[in-house]
Amino acid sequence: MSEAIELDEYQEESEMGSVNHSLAQGKLTGLLINDERFTVMPELSLDVSQRDLNPFGLKA
Repeated sequence: MSEAIELDEYQEESEMGSVNHSLAQGKLTGLLINDERFTVMPELSLDVSQRDLNPFGLKA
């Protein structure tokens, strides 16, 4: 049980998900999207801090 707690604490400290998390999430979404029993809502986070948002009329 202590391993699960340590893992949860590590995940909270991480700002960006791992490649494995992304891959697993994508595969699960692909499998479940065609089943009407489920509503799939994947999360999406984009880092646009390095982009100039003025052409889009947006502020960071």
